[in-house]
Amino acid sequence: MSRHRIMAALLALTLIAGWYFVGYVPLHGQMIEINHQIDVAQAQLIDYRATISQLPVLIQAGAEMDARRYRQNAALFAKEDVLRLFDEIKIQAGSEELSVIEITPPVHELLNLNAAAATPHEPLYLNVTVRLMGDYIGFGRFVQRVESFPYFRGVNTCSAMGTADKSAPVIYSLGFKALLRNSGGHG
Repeated sequence: MSRHRIMAALLALTLIAGWYFVGYVPLHGQMIEINHQIDVAQAQLIDYRATISQLPVLIQAGAEMDARRYRQNAALFAKEDVLRLFDEIKIQAGSEELSVIEITPPVHELLNLNAAAATPHEPLYLNVTVRLMGDYIGFGRFVQRVESFPYFRGVNTCSAMGTADKSAPVIYSLGFKALLRNSGGHG
């Protein structure tokens, strides 16, 4: 072979090797990276479409949770009324210099209130017993005050217990029916 042919072949091989290492290998690496990015983007697109397809279910679940929260808040309405009633009783007893020993609604009535709270336009009643300690005049004024409030619906029981020698304080008990909520909302 002639020397020119060998030189031309070597030059051709050098150019081919140069093109391979300088042009093809980096371009091939970029193409692999681009294909990888395309695969990642396609996977993200599939996840996105799956999320979008679940949106109606998530919206429905959110609406159901809102409805459940509303029903639970309606059940708490009676609790707020009971606590407000107890606070008012304590204030009225304190203004007559009476000590509140105990305020007790029957447990079964509290459970019934919780069940009845699901019907928001029905009035809720609670039988309350208040045990107090103090003097007769203060107890009489306390009963008058309680009878004048809008939640009062009648006396169930009333008693006074003390000793003849006045060695122990007189303990009064007043049982009455209270309206917690009227048909227009808070009572």
